[in-house]
Amino acid sequence: MSHKICCNRFTENLEYYEIDFKYQGHREKYRVSNGMPMMVTQNMRNKDMFNMEQYNIDRINENDEGNLVFTLNGTVFSHSEFSESFIPAFCVTVYKYQGGIISTPYNIYAAEKMDKKQVYTALSRTKELNHVHLDTTKLNPKYKIRMPPLCVTVNSYFNDDYHKGQIYKITFKHNDKLYIGSSIRNLQERLNEHVTTKSSAIFKYKDDEPIIVPVIRAPCKDRQELNRVEAEYIRYYSEKYGDRLLNKQLVPKQTVKIEYKHQAQIETENQMRERLRQKFGDKIKIKDDPMNKLLYYDTKVDGKRYRSVAKYKKQTKEEALIKITAKQQQLIDELTIQFN
Repeated sequence: MSHKICCNRFTENLEYYEIDFKYQGHREKYRVSNGMPMMVTQNMRNKDMFNMEQYNIDRINENDEGNLVFTLNGTVFSHSEFSESFIPAFCVTVYKYQGGIISTPYNIYAAEKMDKKQVYTALSRTKELNHVHLDTTKLNPKYKIRMPPLCVTVNSYFNDDYHKGQIYKITFKHNDKLYIGSSIRNLQERLNEHVTTKSSAIFKYKDDEPIIVPVIRAPCKDRQELNRVEAEYIRYYSEKYGDRLLNKQLVPKQTVKIEYKHQAQIETENQMRERLRQKFGDKIKIKDDPMNKLLYYDTKVDGKRYRSVAKYKKQTKEEALIKITAKQQQLIDELTIQFN
């Protein structure tokens, strides 16, 4: 089902406006109205909005000059800003959603026309595999043997509770002690557990008004990995605060010292995705060889070589750039998943 059909159905019996959107080098005209879901198509750090995020249109109205303005997430956009920064979010290409995470049910259309990597990318966008609606009877038969283990891997990765791991700190209003811990649960629940468990180092100080705050997000594969991260933070705080740290005796005797910034900030999922994509994007640069009329990238990441070429002898340079950019983004997405 196309964007145009979805937009027409959504705006049926509603007041709507026809907007000429600029998207991936093309112009696409769609009806839009209040409440319609829109997807961000470029990073807007000054507005705290990032590529692939979705917002509903709060309001469409005219400003004092009589020009249309659009309000999304409490932020007002001019007509040109809106048409160049958003697109209706009913139908999105697999290429566009590389690196994104979808927490709601969605359908995969035309899977029979996708190659193996595109099918993998479409499947791995979800947090819950049962959210994915896919007609497997139309898939290329050679994928069917490998899909079950692929689905299990994707499902376990995104549903594992340890991706919610975080390091927290407990301080007290009436003394200078502190405690470092790790958890995959709600921090207030974890604090309640501390103050009601006699074996906890916090129990002794439960009347001193303990306060729990997050130190940093620590997505991990399992409890063992989260424990290693916790141990390093305990070591760091032990060296900094000495006897004030209640759990310094838990520091392993043999660990590799890791330097951390003193003022660690809590990193959101969007910030993490943007950081990782920039990390690999800066390393995998597309270069132009005009003598041989080709665009290419050739680099090594963690000792492995990645190379791709797109010639523009029989096609235009713009067409070659689109193809190699798609391959570049697909590689960045794969490396981001591995690194994460």
